[in-house]
Amino acid sequence: MSAHKKQIGGDHYKRMAIQPSHYIVKNKLGWYEGNIVKYITRHSIKGGKQDVEKVIHYAQLLLEDQYTPKKSRGEIMGEITRKHIIKLNRDRKKQEEKNQ
Repeated sequence: MSAHKKQIGGDHYKRMAIQPSHYIVKNKLGWYEGNIVKYITRHSIKGGKQDVEKVIHYAQLLLEDQYTPKKSRGEIMGEITRKHIIKLNRDRKKQEEKNQ
């Protein structure tokens, strides 16, 4: 028997006109998109509210990982330098206050 015709742990996918795994592979979807398809497809026959919550979580991960602007190395180093300068000035001020 083909692995595509076999399901371990239930028959919720076998009852569908198009199995999520076939759709995901044929459309070359990524990890997040694939999980979104899987969970939204089965929520009404298996996982209910928790499957919908998983869909939302994977959509949030997708947004965060692919659509949040990334900082450049220069921006990151600038922030580190700015924080370091602030700390040095604070430490210097404390030292001056001790010496008075």
